[in-house]
Amino acid sequence: MLRTVFVWTVGGFWTLLMSIGAITGSFLPGGDRNAWWIMQRWAQFLVRIAGVRPEVSGAANVVDGPQIFVANHQGNCDIVLLSGYMPRQFQWIAKQELFRVPVFGRAMLRAGHVPINRGSRDDAYSSLDAAAQAIRAGRSVMIFPEGTRSRSGEMGQFKRGTSYLALKSGAPIVPVFIEGSRGRMLPGTYSVHPGPARMTIWPARPTADLSQEEILTLLCAIRDEMQQAMDQSDLIE
Repeated sequence: MLRTVFVWTVGGFWTLLMSIGAITGSFLPGGDRNAWWIMQRWAQFLVRIAGVRPEVSGAANVVDGPQIFVANHQGNCDIVLLSGYMPRQFQWIAKQELFRVPVFGRAMLRAGHVPINRGSRDDAYSSLDAAAQAIRAGRSVMIFPEGTRSRSGEMGQFKRGTSYLALKSGAPIVPVFIEGSRGRMLPGTYSVHPGPARMTIWPARPTADLSQEEILTLLCAIRDEMQQAMDQSDLIE
């Protein structure tokens, strides 16, 4: 309980401070790199005070050029784990509600992250078009293809938006498998639990010249591989 109170109190102040820094840094030369550096410091500090022990492998699988990182979503810890320890700069494609948080949401916009309105199909695809344009311009993005974190621990179905993004951008898909994070903060609770969380970057899957249906088949295969890896994980919650 004391750790949870400490993490939420100190973490809240740290988030406000880093958000102001990200907004300020975005106006300086190298704005997106400044915001990325600040996001990493923000996330790594939160991981440390929460007592999470990150394990990262597969950095050699990050390819040259822009790419679409797709990660399974087991809990809130996933966001700080990915933000703090991915070896490549990326922009989040995240639910619109996060961008409405005072100061923090403004910092996300200034850093180039892309809001998506999950309640409107037209708005969602318009956001994905903007993200695809950014990818073609050389940026990489991170997305949770399940759309939201799992409540049961089972993998959710992947949404079609990820295949649309790959189709429009032609960028390779790089799966990122996360395990152990669900137990660090169980869904529906605010309690923080120290322990390990593992992030493994899998080899890139090319999508250039594939149809949307072929990309959907590829994503279904990735989901099945992640579910199988989850079933075999030694970090069972």
